[in-house]
Amino acid sequence: MMDGQPSFTWIMISAGLYVLSGVTQPILMAYAKHAGLGDAKCQLYMLFYYIGPASVAFSLRRSGGGRKRNNNAGSQYGSTSSNTNGGESSGDGGNVAVAVNEDRSWPTVPQVKVASGIALFDIFAQSIVYAGNNLAGPTIFSIIYSSVTIWAAIYSQFLLSRTLSREQWIGICLVVIGLSLTAMDSLSHGEHVFAGACLILVGSSLHAMTYVLSEKIMIDSSPMLQTTESDAMLTSTMTQQQTVKETKRISVRANCAVQGIVACVAFFIWQLIYTIPHFQTSILTPMADVGTTTTRAIGILSSISISNLIHSITFFQTLKSFPGGATSAGVLKGLQAVLVFMMSSILLCGRWGGSEMCWSTNKLLSLIVVVCGIMFYGASTKADKKRIMENVVKGGELSLREEDLNRLREVDGTCV
Repeated sequence: MMDGQPSFTWIMISAGLYVLSGVTQPILMAYAKHAGLGDAKCQLYMLFYYIGPASVAFSLRRSGGGRKRNNNAGSQYGSTSSNTNGGESSGDGGNVAVAVNEDRSWPTVPQVKVASGIALFDIFAQSIVYAGNNLAGPTIFSIIYSSVTIWAAIYSQFLLSRTLSREQWIGICLVVIGLSLTAMDSLSHGEHVFAGACLILVGSSLHAMTYVLSEKIMIDSSPMLQTTESDAMLTSTMTQQQTVKETKRISVRANCAVQGIVACVAFFIWQLIYTIPHFQTSILTPMADVGTTTTRAIGILSSISISNLIHSITFFQTLKSFPGGATSAGVLKGLQAVLVFMMSSILLCGRWGGSEMCWSTNKLLSLIVVVCGIMFYGASTKADKKRIMENVVKGGELSLREEDLNRLREVDGTCV
């Protein structure tokens, strides 16, 4: 194991916790509704939901060495000086430390302002998503919400001038087909389920937009640490082509913390303005109707916070260290959708809600199509990056077209 890098076992554990915590979120939200805590106007559960990413702020520290950071390296890709001077190792260890320091530093005031604006947009998106989850159930939620990756790719095409290959568009089309099957199946469960499916679809699309908006204010490169020789050659090439704009971009960790804090403050203010005056009729009465005690309610809401905190923490480890890049990201998202589908069918079918909570052939078919589309998209993205890398490295050519550079800058912009 390299100094400062986690072991393979810990990377796998983190990835597993990342997937499992993502699986529990929609189920816990459905549990909160069943317990009388899911009033869509009060949004009490969303306050506890955002406590998780807001807690990431405790992992940040004040940075006292912006100039010192610049002297060590040009960017988190690698040291330009060590590459141009022929040094072998002077950049690697230093650059890992630089990346970690950048990632754990508190953002500047201008960065906080921009991230806060995106957070307010994401509050709207996530509120719609989980309102839809409470109407349609976790089973349908798992299928539709897994399309976030695809929505982000489409928005990147128009907002970040990224080009998508034919294979990537095929993956997107498969996801669209799968979502269409889900929509048709939801109609058979009643209008409220169909309305919930529509809310999840719109909310997922808007949430994906926050990925793209966040990327514009974050570091120019993927925060994943490079682990192969070919990757190192590519990042060296990219380093020589670009100049870092110091203090103008925010790290993934800081962006997550800021957006979480802003969302917590916004929802806390909403509790003061709306929920408290309606607490008896909107929270206490529904709780009493289903026999939910105060202790049980606190346990459910705390579980939502803990689950999202674990999801946020393991996000960083998975993003930085998990092998496989875009392909693995697609596999993990697909796996999460499959597990939510299975767990909600086993735990909720016949207990809460109606038939929307249960397994059906149409749901299974739509799930398979959506997951295949996500994995196909991820595999084609990985192949596209490999092709660009081989073209760049071949013959010692040290130039990248802007459109190719854009394809290589893929950052998952949020932590939830």
